[in-house]
Order: sequence, then structure tokens, then C-alpha cells
Amino acid sequence: MATPIEGRWSPDQAHAWAERSGWLVGCNFTPSTAGNQLELWQRETFDPETIDRELGWAAGLGMNVICLYLHDLMFEAEGEVFLDRVEQIVAMAHGHGIATMPVLFDGVWHPEPDLGPQPEPTPRLHNSVWVQSPGRPTMDDPTRWPRLEPYVVEMLTRFADDDRIVLWDLFNEPDQIDRDTILGGSREAKEASSRPVNALALACVYVALKRRGEFRSPQDLLKDSNWFCNKKALTRKVIELSIVAKKDRGVEVRVLS
Repeated sequence: MATPIEGRWSPDQAHAWAERSGWLVGCNFTPSTAGNQLELWQRETFDPETIDRELGWAAGLGMNVICLYLHDLMFEAEGEVFLDRVEQIVAMAHGHGIATMPVLFDGVWHPEPDLGPQPEPTPRLHNSVWVQSPGRPTMDDPTRWPRLEPYVVEMLTRFADDDRIVLWDLFNEPDQIDRDTILGGSREAKEASSRPVNALALACVYVALKRRGEFRSPQDLLKDSNWFCNKKALTRKVIELSIVAKKDRGVEVRVLS
């Protein structure tokens, strides 16, 4: 059994957060005009009219939260312009009574994302053009990890006090099977490379919040960190040092050991 992290919420604190947040019902949101995260966010294919209309449909079905997939390559290419587009969707969702859970990294499907025109979807093939973030070339090369820091720090800094953000997902399904794991016959290599990237992301959260003078104590949950954070002393140490700001208005970034 993992050693409890100092400052972790008590059951009463967790229940209080749940009471404030209400019963969350939602979906992974990508508009019908985008086959993956890059097609969602790139200037040439960003489609706010469709996004707003389909968020309205989600609200009409009773949804009150969306999982919104971001991508590190978009920040690297467009910086503040990308953050402004994120703001647009968060604002549109809020206008429909929908909160947002941003996803910083994703371990699902194609491991080598590229900017520019995206492939056409393959009919009847689930997520046929979805891409990972940051992707295997970055995860497998420690010299590339520092490029992720500005993305995480600036994203967390921009939205740190935003009540429309209900929680954050650092890394969706970091050990999910993909082409490389199929060819290699095991998820072990991918899992091993995703752990330090997640540790870097946790460290960047700490940097962002400390820079704002908001570092207090490890609290709160960053979804999926419990998948693999027990396995590396580095990751556990980062969690012990890092997370986060307990927000005054009921929106929290949370970490679960």
C-alpha cells in the first residue's frame, strides 16, 4: 500500500468538494468538424460556430462538464493565440452551463503527431486520426522534455483562478496501447517513458502556482496520476513537493496518490 501523501484531503474535505461541484455528467468533447486535437485547435480548422452549436446540444442532453483535449504542439506553434482559443471554448461551454476539464497530455492512439493538415478519418475505425501528446518521440527523448515546461506553466498560470475549470487531467491513459506497444509486444516501455513526463508536468504545475505565490500544500486530484505515480521515487517526490493551490472559490486542482 502506498504511503499517504502529507496534506492529502480527508474524506470530509473530498465530500465537501463533491457537494460544491455537484453531480458531474459529461463527455470527451471534440466538434464534428475535427478528427483530432490538432484539427480542433489549428487556425485553419478552428470552428467556433460548430463548437458553440454542439456544446448547446450537449447542454440540451443534460451534460454539465466536458473533457477538453489540448496539445503541446499547438502551444509551441502559437503560444498565446492558442491559449486565447482555449479561452473561447471555455467561455462558450460556460455560457451553456458547462464546466471544463482540460487535458494537458494524452497517451492514446497515433504516437507521432504533426502540425498541418490532418489525415482524413478512416470510416468505421474508432479514433482513426487521434494523436498523442506529447507523443513517443518526445517521451522517449529526455532532451526534449524541457520544451513541455512553458506549455504547462503558461496554461496553468492562465487558468489557475478560473472558476469555469472544474479540475485538470494531467495525462490521459499514459500507458494506453498504440502502434509502438503492439510492435514491441508490451506496454512497459511506454509506461516507463510516460512516468517521467508526467513527473515533469507535475513539477511544472508546481512552478506555475509557486510563481503566482499560490503554493500551499499537496491537495487535490490530477486525474490518472494514480495509474503510475506509486512506481517511481522521482514522481512521488514531485507530488510531495508540488500540488497545489487550494482555491478560494471552490475550483481546485487535485492530486491523488
